[in-house]
Amino acid sequence: MGIAESGKLRSSVKHLAINNLIGLLSIVIFVLPSFVSFNLQVFPTTAYVYTLR
Repeated sequence: MGIAESGKLRSSVKHLAINNLIGLLSIVIFVLPSFVSFNLQVFPTTAYVYTLR
């Protein structure tokens, strides 16, 4: 598409890179969450605060 638009190879490589990035992000955001599920747990769940008296 980049070559057809401007006639330059550099434009087609940039266009290809941007389209691949957008495609990968859309797969990660919209497709993978329906197939992959994981739980993130951060330990410790309670915080202990030490105070000086």
